Amino acid sequence: DKAQELIDKRTEQLAKMDEFVQSVFLEIFGDVDVNPNGWNKQQLKQHLLSIDSGWSPNCNDYPAPLGEWGVLKLSAVTGGEYKETENKALPVELQPKGNIEVHVGDLLVTRKNTRQLVGACAYVMNTQPCLMLPDTIFRFNTKDSINKVFLWKLFNDYKFKKIVQNLASGSAGSMPNISKGKLMALEIPLPPLDLQIQFAAIIEKTEQQKALMQQSLAQMENNMSSLMQRAFKGELF
Repeated sequence: DKAQELIDKRTEQLAKMDEFVQSVFLEIFGDVDVNPNGWNKQQLKQHLLSIDSGWSPNCNDYPAPLGEWGVLKLSAVTGGEYKETENKALPVELQPKGNIEVHVGDLLVTRKNTRQLVGACAYVMNTQPCLMLPDTIFRFNTKDSINKVFLWKLFNDYKFKKIVQNLASGSAGSMPNISKGKLMALEIPLPPLDLQIQFAAIIEKTEQQKALMQQSLAQMENNMSSLMQRAFKGELF
């Protein structure tokens, strides 16, 4: 019970940090639907150098070992936070494509998924090397006129996310898809760059704290598992 209580508290702390990020976004930029500060709206293409597409070969059913090539799964981005472990190992007979390797600082957006999950966006804070984009995930290469962390949290804002999801189209029975053209034409509110940078600094510090808490949670869960095994073996007393 004590071990489970610690896990529950740590999980609650992580949820509170997510709420903190949302409140900071609202405090600095306001409700993006109402746009109370009257930020100018511009098409996304004005702030993009390009949008990269990936590659989805037939891969193995297990994650790529560290230092070996793999391809991300949709689940690496779907939750709005980048998960490097959500990947599949590239078969040894296939040649990797280095131009679509994922790097720290990349901004990734799912172009194809279910209606509720299409348009999910994640920023790569950390990643193991040798992981490639699948063809279901875009990478935004931005100009200096916009901050990637701001754009990440804008895409994850509840109301703006709905706008992005409505860009998707597809025939009945297929997964909705967002084209590059529709993303390029997407209108976004554009606060001053210094405010975007100020916001990004807060988010990066918060993400560092979250990473430490997630490591702590993983250790707690491992300890819980060990306790349970010892209990069933009668080794606690």
